[in-house]
Amino acid sequence: MRRIWVPLMVFAWTFAISVARAIRLPNDFSEAHWLLDYRFGFMKRGLMGAIFSSASSLFGFTMTPEIIVGISAVATGCLYAAFLAIAYRALKDHASDDNASLALLVFASSPFVVMNAHLFGYFDSLLYGLTIASVALVLANRALLGSLVSVIALLTHESYLVIGFPLVCLASYLYCSSNEHRAQWTRHAAALCIPIFVFSGIVVAQSIFIDSLVLREQLIEYLSTYDFIPTRIVGVAVWQTTGFFEFLREQGEFFSRRLLHPTILAVHGPTLLALVYFIHSSFRLRPFGLHSVLLIAAVSSPLVMHAVAWDVARISSYVVGGTFIASWIFLKTQRLRPADDLFALVAIPTLLLNLFTQLPLMDDEFDRFTNIERVLLYSPAILLVLIEWVRRIRSHSES
Repeated sequence: MRRIWVPLMVFAWTFAISVARAIRLPNDFSEAHWLLDYRFGFMKRGLMGAIFSSASSLFGFTMTPEIIVGISAVATGCLYAAFLAIAYRALKDHASDDNASLALLVFASSPFVVMNAHLFGYFDSLLYGLTIASVALVLANRALLGSLVSVIALLTHESYLVIGFPLVCLASYLYCSSNEHRAQWTRHAAALCIPIFVFSGIVVAQSIFIDSLVLREQLIEYLSTYDFIPTRIVGVAVWQTTGFFEFLREQGEFFSRRLLHPTILAVHGPTLLALVYFIHSSFRLRPFGLHSVLLIAAVSSPLVMHAVAWDVARISSYVVGGTFIASWIFLKTQRLRPADDLFALVAIPTLLLNLFTQLPLMDDEFDRFTNIERVLLYSPAILLVLIEWVRRIRSHSES
């Protein structure tokens, strides 16, 4: 039990410190999205606003910044609880493997966790929580229910198509590729078509049945009735009524520059490399084999958003979150073996980089805490790694 609970508590503490490095109250942009609904016709990102607009009418309350903070806290708390549950499962199945706790610490200190905390109030936590829920249903052979969860996620934010849906597809493939589940292929494939159909419907409705200029003016007038989002009203209305192909035409030329941004690669690359190496080593994936290619495709799919959006640091962090969920999918579907000893040579430098790198965040901000403060706050993680490393050296010496 000590081999599970001590690393789990250190993981939870490290995760909490990483969250504390960047968490903030929701800004005007994120708050405005909780107010969007279908009062002016069907449009993207309107589901959450429609739900809470109906609730406010039913129970007689008005959306306020405090209520949005409460909703965001629930969504974020549920996601973090899911991450903790995945960590427990990983430690339980890897109880004899010190590399498992090291991989978890790499994730807990990763730029993804820091950035996700900084995005408190955005739909990101909700999308990742719905991704985990959909994957869990797929792996429980509830493919139709999993697809319905994916539909909810798509109506929440269309970026789910490249953030979460590829991971759901990966889960379906790995589940159905086992001998005892091969008969489920048709049902799973049919269920996966539903979110694609819904996404196509969103695109058609936005481009054909909605007058963007009229909707834009309506949104500006409507959002102006809320006095707590003064700085982003016009921006939200413009972005909400701009189509995909227009964004692609304006932003597509910057894709390669954003994808290969040296600072962003230096920040996110080591964590991605360490976690991908851990998955390949633990499940004996052949590099560039089918499972390896599907893994890379699923976790890197959010990067296509660099062609239509300019929040580079945010988008680049998604690959780390996706890789962590992918490791859980492999854990649930594939035969597990201990990771090789070379993993520590990749993971320990990555962990140190994660602990002490000052990360670029949204709105030209950076994460908090000095290096001395980080040494003190992250001391349980540092101590655990040192203990495991000394024990490994002794074990090799005795053998």
